[in-house]
Amino acid sequence: MRIKWMPLLRKTHLVLGVFFTPMLLMFILTGWWQTITTDDEKEAEGGFWHNLFKRFSSVHTDDIWQRAGVHQHHEWVMKSLVISMCVALILSLLLGLALAWQTMKHKWVVALALALGILVPVTVLYFG
Repeated sequence: MRIKWMPLLRKTHLVLGVFFTPMLLMFILTGWWQTITTDDEKEAEGGFWHNLFKRFSSVHTDDIWQRAGVHQHHEWVMKSLVISMCVALILSLLLGLALAWQTMKHKWVVALALALGILVPVTVLYFG
């Protein structure tokens, strides 16, 4: 039974990952930019890259692409897309864990990596 499901799991994981990768990268990069940039720097005028990150950050924080003189009417469309991306990411992550568990000879490596992936951020947040 495991063999019949593996190709479907791999294909689902692959398609979800490829489809949502551009959006995930945008959210990761703008989140990174928002984390390392002060509020004063965000509001300042900058060059091409600064302004591009500033505009993409408005998608990240306000679900809109800022355009001069244009009022956004369909925020629910972007919110629906983001919710779909989040559900697909959770599903893809769980599929990735299942695939890792099924394909790794030494299951303790998967378990250790997962445990460390939980413990390291918790430790950094608690003691940091």
